[in-house]
Amino acid sequence: MLSRGLNGVTLVVADTGPDIPANQCEHGMTRFARLYTSRHSEGSGLGLSIARVAARVQGASLTLSDNAPGLRAAVHFSKA
Repeated sequence: MLSRGLNGVTLVVADTGPDIPANQCEHGMTRFARLYTSRHSEGSGLGLSIARVAARVQGASLTLSDNAPGLRAAVHFSKA
């Protein structure tokens, strides 16, 4: 979903997969982070870290939140 507000534009992507507990969202965006809920599944722990860096390169910010169930990722681009 793409939305425009007074402060910029936000792109939101949400799924219904495994949740990331709110107290682990920041850690989940660090390189090679493997949260307890994902330790028995495939992956390298780089996806959210790469997404965060890609957002920063574009002058945006990435935030994660609960989608109940699942994860909600929001990339916010501030007005220039």
